[in-house]
Amino acid sequence: SSYKNIEIEFYVVSGGLYELIRGSEVVQKYFRAVYGCHLAGDADESVLKYVKRSITFTEKTRFIFEIHKGLDPRETATNPVLVNSFVRQEERRIPLANMIYVGDGLTDIPCFSLLKASGGFGFGVFDPKQEKKTKAALEEFLQTDRVISMHAPNYEKESELGAILRAAIANRCSAIQLQREQPRREPRQKR
Repeated sequence: SSYKNIEIEFYVVSGGLYELIRGSEVVQKYFRAVYGCHLAGDADESVLKYVKRSITFTEKTRFIFEIHKGLDPRETATNPVLVNSFVRQEERRIPLANMIYVGDGLTDIPCFSLLKASGGFGFGVFDPKQEKKTKAALEEFLQTDRVISMHAPNYEKESELGAILRAAIANRCSAIQLQREQPRREPRQKR
């Protein structure tokens, strides 16, 4: 990348099982953190019987705020109210406007709406083989102006989604660079 001092991070915020997502080599290699559902048993090595953490649409927005504020997911897992800690806007680690969110379901709508209102980007993905679900997703996401566009979940460089994600990242990085290079002027004092 030709962008100076800009680090790109990847996160998974999913209603899927944490252990299965975290087990992926790609996730282990490239993703900073995973937020997902956890199962539990009566003891650490016992049979899984309970849902320890379920990820709903409201939980997804909570995790966006945890990322935004720079909170450590290991700490918030044991103390979920940390997300309510006051952090001044200028001290928040990742501005919402710098986030790009890719989602595939109705539980992603609040995150799409949050980022759109904050200057971030939202992209919807759908399985083109499931015609009914595709039509419903297009109507729900695009017609209500919650996402920029909808695509098949192909992230390769030459694919439609891969190309538009790379363009969105380049766009945001350019905006960050321009913002950093703006001369900072002190407000004039009244005489």
